[in-house]
Parts: sequence; structure tokens; C-alpha cells
Amino acid sequence: MVSAKCPASNITVNLLIHGYCKEGRIDEALNFVQDMCSRGFSPDQFTFNTLISGLCKAGHAVQGLDILDLMLQDGFDPDVYTYNILISGLCEVGEVQEAIELLNQMLVRDCTPNTVTYNTIISALCKENQVQEATEFARVLTSKGFLPDVCTFNSLIQVSASPAISTRCNGIV
Repeated sequence: MVSAKCPASNITVNLLIHGYCKEGRIDEALNFVQDMCSRGFSPDQFTFNTLISGLCKAGHAVQGLDILDLMLQDGFDPDVYTYNILISGLCEVGEVQEAIELLNQMLVRDCTPNTVTYNTIISALCKENQVQEATEFARVLTSKGFLPDVCTFNSLIQVSASPAISTRCNGIV
């Protein structure tokens, strides 16, 4: 396409990036984006989300934060989907406090979290036996007008199975 001097549309480039990421070929996706940018390609919201998702799925969520910074520098406002990808990725690699900081950044940037956002953090906190923090996030979830769902309850029930912990979950589960 490029060698034939046929301009690639954003859709075409994004599909190729998505394919690289889906196959776990993140370095190739990043190199491809750099190459295409040098040829006039302008990344869009889909490009950034695809790269962030690919990095997070490959266990490189911290590097995904660098892509978020590029996204912001290019004038794009991350949406709840962008933040949820990163928060989930950070939680998966044990960076729960970083995920909570990202949630706070999300709020500062006036992007409203959703049930998925809170459930991701609640689940990660429960896995780390940070029951008090998890129940506090569950309270925040309900105070923001969201209803706890099966994911919320499953996380809290699993961690509250211990008699010593169950009293700390009182009022939520």
C-alpha cells in the first residue's frame, strides 16, 4: 500500500494495528504506528485505545500510561473505555494504587467512572485482602448512584468468607 504510493486511511491503519495487538505483536504495532506517523498518519482515539489495550493485555500496563500521555499531548480526551482498559491492566499487574490514582485523574478530567471502573478496583483490592478499602469503594459506587452488580457482590463475598473479615464487609454484602 505504502510502496504503491496509495495513501492508507485511518481505518486501514487502525485495522492493521488492531491485528498486530490481537496477535500479541505489540512492538510491531508500536513500530508500525511510528512508521505511519512519519508518513503523515494521525493517530485517533481508536488508535490510542487499541495500543493501550494491546499493551495491557500483554502485561505492560505501565507502558500503556505512556500512550495515555501521548494521547493527552495530541489533544484527545480519554473516555471511560480508555480509563477502564488502563485501570484493569494496572490491577492485573498488581499496580492497584496506580489504578486508584488513575481513577482520581479520571475524576479530575471530568470523566465519569462507571460500575466496571469501580468493580475492577474492588476486585483487585479484594484479591490483595484490602477489605476495608474494597468496601469503601463499594460504598462510593452506591453513593454515586450505581447499583452493585454480580461482580461487586462476588468480589466482596469471596473475600468475606473468612469470619475475621466478614464483619468488615457488614452493610455492603
